[in-house]
Amino acid sequence: MTPTRKLNPSITLETFRVVTIRVITRNECPWLEQDIPAGRELYVTDDPYGVCTETGIPVTDGKNEHMFEVPSDAVIGILEV
Repeated sequence: MTPTRKLNPSITLETFRVVTIRVITRNECPWLEQDIPAGRELYVTDDPYGVCTETGIPVTDGKNEHMFEVPSDAVIGILEV
């Protein structure tokens, strides 16, 4: 059985961008190179290796294609209009 990922309800398959609604610290996510401030725009990407946890989503910062995970409760989706 495939586990169901618990995502923030604002993040759907149609969402390609998210914005952080709080600071994401290296204490919380030690794999980050630095803390991510509130208000930072990130880009949802795929997780080809299946390394994201149930409560995280794979993103890039738009500067490079390095994928990293952020907690889904720390971001909200931005829909294109």
